[in-house]
Amino acid sequence: MDEIRKLIHCIEEVLPLLPLPPKIGSALAKPTQHSTCDGLDSVSDKELEQHLEPIREALVDIDAVTLLNLKQLSKAQGGASLGPNRRKYIQPIHNEITPPIRGIRYIHIQEVDNCYSIGIFVFPPRSVIPLHDHPAMAVLSRILYGEINVQSFDIEINPTLKRTEVTSNECINNQDIDDCVDMSEEEDERNHSTASNPNGKTKGWLSSFLSLGPSLLGRREDNAVKDQFYDTTPTGSIHAIQKNTCTIRSPEISLLYPRRGNLHKFAAGEQGAAILDVLLPPYDANDGRDCTFYRVGKIENICNDSKQCLLIPTEQPNDYQCVSGEYKDLCC
Repeated sequence: MDEIRKLIHCIEEVLPLLPLPPKIGSALAKPTQHSTCDGLDSVSDKELEQHLEPIREALVDIDAVTLLNLKQLSKAQGGASLGPNRRKYIQPIHNEITPPIRGIRYIHIQEVDNCYSIGIFVFPPRSVIPLHDHPAMAVLSRILYGEINVQSFDIEINPTLKRTEVTSNECINNQDIDDCVDMSEEEDERNHSTASNPNGKTKGWLSSFLSLGPSLLGRREDNAVKDQFYDTTPTGSIHAIQKNTCTIRSPEISLLYPRRGNLHKFAAGEQGAAILDVLLPPYDANDGRDCTFYRVGKIENICNDSKQCLLIPTEQPNDYQCVSGEYKDLCC
């Protein structure tokens, strides 16, 4: 776990450079170069990228085989790809998380309230984390093995959407991730399922994310309000720019910022995947950083590789489940 300790050290060295003052009484409480707590959205993407570079480099140095004690296989044996050029393959670990439960699994590693969290999401084959946001947060996602199809959206600062005839029950385009998410209105009629931690060991933002508290369900679109772009806009909707769907593979790193790429959907490939996530700061509904799921509403083409769209808050999809668990002796 030396690489994880190095990662934690890098994160704690970066914290004083960011507007992330820890809660009163935290061991990390010390002066920062920011006199106010405006959140990461008060920092430009360029400046934030520079501050996060040491963390990114520490993530690059992590050896997934050592970290997860992975068993190497051949591609013919059903192994998931590992490393550049996909020349190595390993045994996926989604069936080795305890207790054995279907769905995406989360392995908690470390969290400091209001500062950062580290954990690993383990994806079974073709599993999906639905479209969701990261309010005033930055996230670094290191692919440990496998591949992930990513659909992401930038938050528009000065939206200029016009009325369009494309409605929310129509698919966005043929690039939508493997048709994994049904964009029809039937999604709104589903009853949400509960993703809980049977061991009761979730912490901080994770307890909210996994236990699906009321605030996590997403704001419903019952109370529509008027704005300058549509006759009615559901409360809590976000004007966004849809980016091209892309595929990231081990050992690549995906970064998102308070505005750029802040909303995304992850879909694993045929052999599943594992992602080491660093969140700065963690989700915390009490501090205005709740996790909300969205569906794509009205859209309008603006060029060949991007679209303006309206993202509408919705309840957690009925077929999505993320449950925390343990894997061997992996811990901080």
